[in-house]
Amino acid sequence: WVDGRLLPGAAAPWGAGPAEAGIRECERRMLPLLSGAWSVRPRVLTGTQDVGDEGEFFALNRLDGFDPNNQTHFDEVEATLRYLGSNTEVWVDVRTPSENLPQELIDAIGDRFEDQIHPTNRAAFGEESDVDGNGRVIILLTPTVNGLNTQELVDEGVAVLGFFFGPNLAPRSQFPFSNEAEMFYAIIPDPDMEFSPAEFGLDGIGDLLSGIFAHEFEHMISANQHILLRNGQAEQGWLDEGLAHYAETLNNFHRQNRFLAAVFLDDPESWSLTAGEDTLERRGAAWLFVNYLV
Repeated sequence: WVDGRLLPGAAAPWGAGPAEAGIRECERRMLPLLSGAWSVRPRVLTGTQDVGDEGEFFALNRLDGFDPNNQTHFDEVEATLRYLGSNTEVWVDVRTPSENLPQELIDAIGDRFEDQIHPTNRAAFGEESDVDGNGRVIILLTPTVNGLNTQELVDEGVAVLGFFFGPNLAPRSQFPFSNEAEMFYAIIPDPDMEFSPAEFGLDGIGDLLSGIFAHEFEHMISANQHILLRNGQAEQGWLDEGLAHYAETLNNFHRQNRFLAAVFLDDPESWSLTAGEDTLERRGAAWLFVNYLV
């Protein structure tokens, strides 16, 4: 529903563009610094990890007002490797209650990225980087992301379920809290709202997270193609989002983009495609434009 009108085929978005604006802005400031930071190297599949291994990661614990050099703005997450594929690792924060995240759900998330999203996005947008030399993309499921969903966001009816954070591609000599890895962060199911005021149950969460990873994988690939490979600048924000939303379409995740298109078309003369803040309406315009070009 928008302004009391039913929008057939549309569903409210899983991610809040404005809520993530701080992350994207920090990313756009820092990504140009990566130009020339690594020597270009081919993706190499290594067998250094096994399911059940433990590891530690830095995870951003706020959406805005953060300092990329302030240790208190990052959680140190202990996690266990729960899925290992040819292109994918799924790590789960040790704070996760076992009943909230059954192994079959972890396997389904890993398989969806491994078998569908990874080859589909690479065919459309190019290859991701491999700064850690392991040949895989890391998915970290952690309640730190749940905690980003404040009561204010819940009251607005939006949620942050996951994201790519470009500075993780930086060497720690440039960014001390880099994981020096290609990775996504995402929520864990939290039906009892133990970690935030947002309720995330098990029902349908696999599809929601897969839609996020399709979207965020385009951002990861774009960072590599524009900056690490070609020593250029980050893609224009409006086009990067349009392409990322189109990545959802390529992977058969449609409902969010129909909603974004609907809110833009409800008042199209009020929104610019290329200028202004990152809003749901502007993302709808960008997705429609990329669809038109395709």
